[in-house]
Amino acid sequence: TFDRSELGFACEVLPETLPICAITGTNGKSTVTTFIGQLLTACGVRTFVGGNLGDPLSNAAIQFAKASDPSECYQALAVEVSSYQMLLHAPSF
Repeated sequence: TFDRSELGFACEVLPETLPICAITGTNGKSTVTTFIGQLLTACGVRTFVGGNLGDPLSNAAIQFAKASDPSECYQALAVEVSSYQMLLHAPSF
């Protein structure tokens, strides 16, 4: 079955080999997501930071869908998600 949620769309479009760090919890999600993005970027990894924080994950998915060379897109994702989203998309995360 096809999941019509924003996160479901992103999971269908993003490459399966793309590393995803999905952060959930009660407190500190935005801080941890931002910090992980900063760490990866400082290491030279092209990192998308978003999800429920700022840019929706579908923006990264659209970039991959439009790219003629996916290797020029993000190399990793740091995303803030709800625990409910994680339950729905557990195989993807």
